[in-house]
Amino acid sequence: MGIFDSFKKNKKSGWEKFVEKYKPGKELVKPSEHIIGACRSAGVDERILWFMENNGFDNYGDGIIKLIDPEDYMDSFYKWLGKEDYSRIPFMMTGFGDLFYFRISVTANMTYLFWIYTTEIFL
Repeated sequence: MGIFDSFKKNKKSGWEKFVEKYKPGKELVKPSEHIIGACRSAGVDERILWFMENNGFDNYGDGIIKLIDPEDYMDSFYKWLGKEDYSRIPFMMTGFGDLFYFRISVTANMTYLFWIYTTEIFL
């Protein structure tokens, strides 16, 4: 076994680490095909969609974080944002009410996926 083989064996995705650290609640609700399709057409990253499909909406870490159904929060989110911008999709909320949303921002020919930073702060 080479020195790098141990790294390969222990490599976990950010979402796997997230679920280990923040155990899922007991009432996970799988998203409908409609929600997944709408999020996909809005450009939501496939890694977020994978997590939604494979885990579901509910509290994680005894309610410190919640994976939310975007449709339940879109009206108030867009009012707060000041416009309806379907390229911004809410997907997670903290127990303190902070809302995390996905968006793609193209600046100086670089594309940033803003959800990456938000998930990293929890891991």
